[in-house]
Amino acid sequence: MKWTSQIVSISSVQKSDDGMYTCTATNQMTPTGSATQTGNHSGTMHLNVQYESIVSDFHVTEHIGTFNVTKAENSNAMFICMVDSNPQSTINIRMDGSPRRPSGENIQLNFTALQHEHAALKYTVFAYPVPHPSQFVWKRCKTTCALLSNLPGKYEIKTTGLSSNLTILDIDTSDYGLYSISVSNGIGKKLVEEIYLKPAGPPDPPTEFHVIEESIGETQAILTWIPGFNNGLSQTFHLSYGTMIELATITQVNISHNELEKSINFTINKLQPEKQYYVELFASNAEGNSMTINATFTTLVHLVNLMGPSAAVIGGSIGGVIFAMLIVGGVILGVMKFRKIDEKMLFLITSTGMLVRFIFFYNIKI
Repeated sequence: MKWTSQIVSISSVQKSDDGMYTCTATNQMTPTGSATQTGNHSGTMHLNVQYESIVSDFHVTEHIGTFNVTKAENSNAMFICMVDSNPQSTINIRMDGSPRRPSGENIQLNFTALQHEHAALKYTVFAYPVPHPSQFVWKRCKTTCALLSNLPGKYEIKTTGLSSNLTILDIDTSDYGLYSISVSNGIGKKLVEEIYLKPAGPPDPPTEFHVIEESIGETQAILTWIPGFNNGLSQTFHLSYGTMIELATITQVNISHNELEKSINFTINKLQPEKQYYVELFASNAEGNSMTINATFTTLVHLVNLMGPSAAVIGGSIGGVIFAMLIVGGVILGVMKFRKIDEKMLFLITSTGMLVRFIFFYNIKI
């Protein structure tokens, strides 16, 4: 572009006007007695036009011009941002999103604590923009959820960045149970999590421990009990039993507790008939053992089969004799039909125990 006037005015400078400008002055000199001479001189300056940053292109590699890009989990994604600016821009790429759980981390939602101690319930969220501390809201839930705030001697709430802590002081039994935290940052839905505070300590002893009377046999019996409160930690039941006379011979059994079971039945086998047994039971967890409870019972007397194997033999013999009698009777009746019989028959019946013998004497005339 070239101007010929002494003054050039650009009414609206654009970034395209940025560049080097040169002003050149030229004149003609005609000295007396000499040839005409041309004179010129130049001045140069740079017009530096500054303007706001302009993002000319922003895309994921290999997806230029695509607004929605889908990538598989664990694959790579490279974002490229093309910027036009003067002076040079500082470029930041961020992901805006509603609060959510940090991916790849184990979120602790169950906490345990002993009575009269302190418990710190902590929750960390992933969100951008970072929520304001007032956007972390703690509640205590029973039949309904009530808002919690700093209360001297009872609750302390401290929130820094993406983490918030609720500390419960001097815990008593009413403090155990359900709490909730909700987090929002103005984008999308708020995140709400349920957090449980459970007591920690040795389990309470089992109750209603006894032997089911109808289950007692010669060699087995069924024990039953109701589990006590485990105080926030998984518990195991320890059962031991032996005869009252031979206490040195004790059998021990460990039984894991399924928290869904309201009562437990356990069968013990290979007992001795007509013996009195002593049984002990206690529960344990990572904090210690419960008090031991006990019970006694007596197995049934062994019943002897009075019939014995000889009874079967005798029974078989009687059956055989009766069968033989039927056959003989049939033969005699058959002979009497076809022959004239002058018979002398003597029935002699003798009994020895369960054995009956029949002796037939007869003469048959042809």
